[in-house]
Amino acid sequence: RKSMHQIISNRAALGVYHPIEEIETCRFLKRVLLNLKKLRAHVRHIAGAIILRISHGYEVKENNDPFIDLADRAMDQFSRSAAPGAFTVDIMPFLANFKTREDMVSTPWLVKDQTAAGIAPTSFTSNLLEGRTLSAEEDPVVMWSAAFLNAGGADTIVSPIYAYFLAMTLFPDVEKKAQAEIDAVIATLPYTEALVKEIYRWNVVGPTAIPHRVSEDDIRDGHYIPKGSLVIANIWFMLNDSRTYANPSQFNPERFLDNNGKNAEPDPRKICFSFCICPGTPKSCSTNSILTLFAFMDRSPPR
Repeated sequence: RKSMHQIISNRAALGVYHPIEEIETCRFLKRVLLNLKKLRAHVRHIAGAIILRISHGYEVKENNDPFIDLADRAMDQFSRSAAPGAFTVDIMPFLANFKTREDMVSTPWLVKDQTAAGIAPTSFTSNLLEGRTLSAEEDPVVMWSAAFLNAGGADTIVSPIYAYFLAMTLFPDVEKKAQAEIDAVIATLPYTEALVKEIYRWNVVGPTAIPHRVSEDDIRDGHYIPKGSLVIANIWFMLNDSRTYANPSQFNPERFLDNNGKNAEPDPRKICFSFCICPGTPKSCSTNSILTLFAFMDRSPPR
């Protein structure tokens, strides 16, 4: 996290990567228009394309890119293994096999040689390596930092874009409002920003987040929680709690706007465990991609 915050923790640093997001989003739109039936594959492709360019400076192949496939398999294994008690290895850790995860870390590590040769494209990794000779302790830190950025970014871009297509298909009137706002070329886009928040809330990426371990003894609502306990946060309930969000099952972006003196409902990105301060927070790749989709795409019922 220290390495990530050092390189991509503010708007100025992230601005370097905006052209990458724009290029890959335009390529994504072209793929969708040419072959809508492969939408799921196109979404995974844009996610991998953006994050690999940012993390390693690697430009993916148009079809069947091995690094995208490797990241998909690694994250699928991680998602399955993150479910507590799902595997015997949870009880007997010596059975663990980390081959796919380790392959994902080491295979794209070409940028180190490119940086040494002075030909590395601008990326998170090249910025960490530039002008430095890594010690034996620093080398794996940089390598794993880039891998975590790649793995985490690819998967968390995919889910909001899936949710966007589902929500805009079910609620076309909401899409029209956001498009009208964008078409008016307003400096700020309050409704569109509210719509993005509602996508995050309505179809949360990680309903139970990632299990956390308690770092010290704690007492919560009269319950003693000893140090080392595994805590699973019910993020889905937090974002669908009627005490916090009115009619939570309803897709309603206006809940995040100040309407008729009524205060906006809490920003879902501030829910603990789910959207905690992450590298790249100032504006995520998924948000930029969704805004571009609003500007260029219309959905209509099948004829």
